[in-house]
Amino acid sequence: MRRLSRRLVLPIFGVLWITVLLFFWVTKKKLEVPTGPEVQTPKISDGDWDDLWDQFDERRYLNAKKWRVGDDPYKLYAFNQRESERIASNRVVPDTRLFRCTLLVYCADLPPTSIIIAFHNEARSTLLRTIRSILNRTPMNLIQEIILVDDFSNDPEDCKQLIKLPKVKCLRNNERQGLVRSRIRGADIAQGTTLTFLDSHCEVNRDWLQPLLHRVKEDYTRVVCPVIDIIHLDTFNYIESASELRGGFDWSLHFQWEQLTPEQKARRLDPTEPIRTPIIAGGLFVMDKSWFYYLGKYDTDMDIWGGENFEISFRVWMCGGSLEIVPCSRVGHVFRKKHPYIFPDGNANTYIKNTKRTAEVWMDEYKQYYYASRPFALERPFGNIESRLNLRKNLQCQSFKWYLENVYPELRVPKDSSIHKGSIRQRQKCLEAQKQKDQEISNLKLSPCVKTEGKDAKSQIWAFTYTQQILQEELCLSVITLFPGAPVVLVLCKNGDKRQQWTKTGSRIEHMASHLCLDTDMFGDGTETSREVVINPCESSLMSQHWDLKAFDDAVQAPHYKTCFCGTATVPPPVSSITLYPAERLQPSFKTGRIMAHNQQFPAKTPIIKFKEQDFYSLRDHCLNRGLLFEDETFPAETYSIGLQLLKGKNLSNLSWMRPKDLLKGKSEPLFILEGASRFDIQQGEAGDCWFLAALGALTQSPQYLQKILIDQSFSYQYAGIFHFRFWRCGQWVEVVIDDRLPVLNNEYLFVKPRNKREFWPCLLEKAYAKFHGSYANLHYGYLPDALVDLTGGVVTNISLHSSSSDLMTMVKTAAEAGSLMTCSTLAGPTSESVMMANGLVSRHAYTVTGAEQIEYRRSWEYLIRLWNPWGKIEWRGRWSDWSPEWQETHDQRKSQLYEDKDNGEFWMSCQDFRDNFFGLFICNQVPISLDHGSTPHERWSQMMFKDHLIPGNTEGYQRGMQYIFSVPDSMENNNVIMSFNIGPQNLKAKDRTFPLKYEVFKVRQYFQHFQDRLPSTFFSQFRIAEKGIVSETTCNLTECFSLSPGTYVVVVSEGREAVEFLLRIFLKMPNSDRNLMLAVLPYIQASLPENGSQQSIFYKYAQQQGLDIDATQLQSLLNREFLRGPPGDPFSLDECRSLVALMDLKVNGRLDQEEFSRLWSRLVHCQSVFQNSPKNAGVFLSSDLWKAIRDTDFLAGISITSELLDLMKLRYSDSTGRVSFPSLVCLLMRLEAMAKAFQNLSKDGKGLYLTEMEVNKNTQNLKEPGKG
Repeated sequence: MRRLSRRLVLPIFGVLWITVLLFFWVTKKKLEVPTGPEVQTPKISDGDWDDLWDQFDERRYLNAKKWRVGDDPYKLYAFNQRESERIASNRVVPDTRLFRCTLLVYCADLPPTSIIIAFHNEARSTLLRTIRSILNRTPMNLIQEIILVDDFSNDPEDCKQLIKLPKVKCLRNNERQGLVRSRIRGADIAQGTTLTFLDSHCEVNRDWLQPLLHRVKEDYTRVVCPVIDIIHLDTFNYIESASELRGGFDWSLHFQWEQLTPEQKARRLDPTEPIRTPIIAGGLFVMDKSWFYYLGKYDTDMDIWGGENFEISFRVWMCGGSLEIVPCSRVGHVFRKKHPYIFPDGNANTYIKNTKRTAEVWMDEYKQYYYASRPFALERPFGNIESRLNLRKNLQCQSFKWYLENVYPELRVPKDSSIHKGSIRQRQKCLEAQKQKDQEISNLKLSPCVKTEGKDAKSQIWAFTYTQQILQEELCLSVITLFPGAPVVLVLCKNGDKRQQWTKTGSRIEHMASHLCLDTDMFGDGTETSREVVINPCESSLMSQHWDLKAFDDAVQAPHYKTCFCGTATVPPPVSSITLYPAERLQPSFKTGRIMAHNQQFPAKTPIIKFKEQDFYSLRDHCLNRGLLFEDETFPAETYSIGLQLLKGKNLSNLSWMRPKDLLKGKSEPLFILEGASRFDIQQGEAGDCWFLAALGALTQSPQYLQKILIDQSFSYQYAGIFHFRFWRCGQWVEVVIDDRLPVLNNEYLFVKPRNKREFWPCLLEKAYAKFHGSYANLHYGYLPDALVDLTGGVVTNISLHSSSSDLMTMVKTAAEAGSLMTCSTLAGPTSESVMMANGLVSRHAYTVTGAEQIEYRRSWEYLIRLWNPWGKIEWRGRWSDWSPEWQETHDQRKSQLYEDKDNGEFWMSCQDFRDNFFGLFICNQVPISLDHGSTPHERWSQMMFKDHLIPGNTEGYQRGMQYIFSVPDSMENNNVIMSFNIGPQNLKAKDRTFPLKYEVFKVRQYFQHFQDRLPSTFFSQFRIAEKGIVSETTCNLTECFSLSPGTYVVVVSEGREAVEFLLRIFLKMPNSDRNLMLAVLPYIQASLPENGSQQSIFYKYAQQQGLDIDATQLQSLLNREFLRGPPGDPFSLDECRSLVALMDLKVNGRLDQEEFSRLWSRLVHCQSVFQNSPKNAGVFLSSDLWKAIRDTDFLAGISITSELLDLMKLRYSDSTGRVSFPSLVCLLMRLEAMAKAFQNLSKDGKGLYLTEMEVNKNTQNLKEPGKG
């Protein structure tokens, strides 16, 4: 035994020695860091997530470069830096995938990927949020590494500090290299078998990576992209994009998103199937690493950014691969409207160089159409392309003709590729561009023709392309609006934009969409040098519309560089699949004007704002798929969601949160609504939120309002313990998601109680409103106008019952007829609490006004008001109360209908008792109800809306404040202007009880009225007295009524104590026309249509559920069904409805929201009256009556037209028998109004437009300012 032991000593010792050596060798390898100065890797490996994040000081990282109050939050990064920094780096985003995507299962052996993110001077908040979203929503085994490539940012610490995060590596370029070379540098050190390229301002969605890797694993030649959702650059809301989109382009190589054609949609049996795309956006895609290198990586001679997506897309398709968009993968992206960083050679020059290289290498003979679209690219250098041509030859790639036939047959091949270049002359002067650096809109002028070295000056050379555009480099001639007098400016070219399309007609240049001609209009001091370029009605006699266009007669052909891929065959032009979306609104270079550049946004659904970034449908589907009941982490079942103020003196050990099904203990099934929603379903609980419940009680009387708030939901169909409701704030609807756990104390509801134990809509709605305000305690005392506005988006008129001399009964009945919501409040009692008094009323309490009647009593009339107490009991005990002698004495036949002895909180009282015991009446409607005696439900109001934000720290007076100019056209008695401010929810604090901004209204004298954007400081240098009105103020709503004489006024908002986002609405009362509202029914249009009440329900009937707006198709259905009832006549055509949408569409999104539709409705009602009051009317309108129609139209007041123009209108709008249909009359009158407004915008003094002697043939007199409706 001893011998055996001795023989084993040496081998054992040797094994131990080798083990020690191996241990030290392995340890040394683990601790090694690459010696290169550029590559840095974390010293920690995978481990506990909490420990890893603890090692990274996020607050210190972000605070080092945080936005400072007073700075422009858009200046550094071209998005709202302030808003981005408010959002947590690990925020929850809505799951925007299709439901079927959540059911898919992917194999466990997907290849790990190296994620490469190149950036230059990126905001730290967005960069960190990008990385954290990847780490939070991606299986760790699929992340090989996250490689950040810092393209020579100003601060090296932006990237360097992030290597403390798991999986993160950092490279830094020693000089600016651009996107292409930075991405290749990241790929060169990547260790994963696949490469994932992302931008630095993204947020990946749930399970985003698995579908992409799965497609590449199946076929390594696939290059796959996610569906790119939108992260809003202003609010950073995460917005779902449409799923059936693909990438497309025009011949200028401008990327655009396209809807799938109906045929393509029909072929897709499964919505989760990948979509073949001709082109990728370029910022986000996954590709096999070996395939990336085999195909030649990127073209490294491309600079900075732009065009690389075309080059790699053509190369992948033509050299044996494919491009796909995978609907089950979603990644959010911040789409900026301009680049925050500098291009050394300029943005346009860099983009042209990169796309020209692409065209020369890959587009064969079809590159002639690229040059036809970008004529100025002919002169631009593009570097040596020999290596890329050799690459294409060695890879044996297909021709571009093959690409058009097999990949993108929808791209039309133009019939003409000739290029016409030259100057545009008028007598001895040339049309010249006034380009300014960093300006998105450039102006035009006439200047003496200049030659430089025998050639015309570059700023005077123009190209006329086959796309009907007149351009100079990347900028095109465009109009601001399609109305006479509209300025012509230079903006970024966009093929298909009708504002940029022109045609040559003899010596005139005609704008194709408006049929108006390019003109030089005199303005300013009247000198020859101050001519502005505009569009005006074409007149052959006007020399200002004649241009010397001889330079355009000779065509310049694009050169054909010899390559080995030339061909002669052309592709027949198929039907295009391109969907044209409404163009961006063009504005002069004021503070709000932003024009979209190459970063084209997705056409997205018009969203309702998601409160706390919670999407109801995503959360509900998530819970249903996993068999869970939703628990809201943003408003948890904790005491702080209630607030200690409401829990004082209560035994919290008996407090619990229970779902309705648990509260009923299985005895019955809970219901959301039982037999309709009624005010009698509500009984106030512990919270002092009578102000909200009284407004809610009023809301139940208006189904069109209530439907928008409650939304269709139940406890049976797809129940997952989650509900959602909507509230209005600062011009937008906000959707609030809650779970259905309700606070219960000693088995009793702590807050609002349903009258029927099975009905839960009041409890759940109250909880959503409490979440909207932060807690139940924040509902403890509030302001009635705030609740009314939150529930309707309307405007509130406040009537002081003690100081107002108005006829109360008439006012209440008038408001009721107009569909108004009415509430009121009692006087304060001896204490600050709400106490029941001897007369049965409750002090400091809110009530709902539910009706008004006059009843016969003692041979006279008694005027009664009906009210409802949100307590659901405790009623008035005075005259006309339940069982009062007055009810016994009256012999009015309606007694049985009015009197009801029920302890439901509703009661009658006389008008005089109402005045004596209540101090305020609040009337809410979509348009105001005036405080004067003459209020009628047919009052006409126009509305102006301004959404803005005020930055604090204003110390320079009114000239630095926000200015909003408006005009009062006519003199009227009593209040004719109402201003309403609404404060954004993020600016409200529960403890604040004062309005957070100040404003004043000044009258603008005539010698200041030519200022259209801002008044100069000299206006405020004089002692000026502000106009005074009747003010109604709360914490987040302020309404003031004015009685103003005709003239121009300015609203100046200033002296905000903090940064405030606000909505300003200015309502202007319009004069009533003498028209008969009770007309006989004619065959084709209805007799009369109310102007305030029912149009809302009609709008909701046709509006889309999500966007609450209508497009031209929906408007056509609405008009033909609601206006044109009776025997078949001339209906509204789709083109006419498109025209009406364009005239009313202030947001330029191709749709009408409720406010815009209301403006259209008021004009339709007036046009209806004009049509029906025709002296020869027999269901039609004769063209001979057009002059009278124009004269009698309110919104055309003051406009004069020549007999020549009248004859032209008769020819255009009447048929062969001289009849004018109602749709034609509407379009005529509204277009005339638009023309009047266009001229008004060009007027010098706000009253008229002074014309030159040459234009006297237009015979247009001075115009009064039209109603700004």
